[in-house]
Amino acid sequence: MYIKRLQRNKKNRNSLIFKRRIVEVYRAEIAQPADIQRYLHISLTELRQLNRWYFRHRLAPYLYPHKAYKAMKKHNQDAYVKALERRF
Repeated sequence: MYIKRLQRNKKNRNSLIFKRRIVEVYRAEIAQPADIQRYLHISLTELRQLNRWYFRHRLAPYLYPHKAYKAMKKHNQDAYVKALERRF
């Protein structure tokens, strides 16, 4: 049933909603990877890439919230003052 519903929207293959639904069906084990490959023409390599994309962008921020902020540079006033003192 889920595969047939996704087959109707196959032309929107690059949309985020379509990608998310495919991975959710795959992760919930509603459909086997062979069925996804046969009916939706998505290779196993692409399915693995989508699975990694789903984890990175949908699940990881909720599972590891402390890692989401490490990419942001923290502005420290003391470090700024020390850098100015070294410069002069």
